Amino acid sequence: MLCVFENGAIVYDVSTLTEEEKSRAVVVSSLPEPEQVEGKIPLLRANKLEERVYYAYVDKQLPTPTQEDYLLDLDFRVSMIELGF
Repeated sequence: MLCVFENGAIVYDVSTLTEEEKSRAVVVSSLPEPEQVEGKIPLLRANKLEERVYYAYVDKQLPTPTQEDYLLDLDFRVSMIELGF
């Protein structure tokens, strides 16, 4: 048995939880498989009122390039030019 909390935290060993902690989680025998949704990341969630575990899907966000990223790219380009590529 597993306990899944509303924020998606999973406890694999239910015996480590107090009764109060168990009362705030959804107890399941296994986790559902997330769907593969293009451009989305599955986040495990639980709904204690409905006693169900599900996935919320959020957009993938590309990291914002930093100044260091630009400098590394510039350094790489200069090196390629110097090497004749």
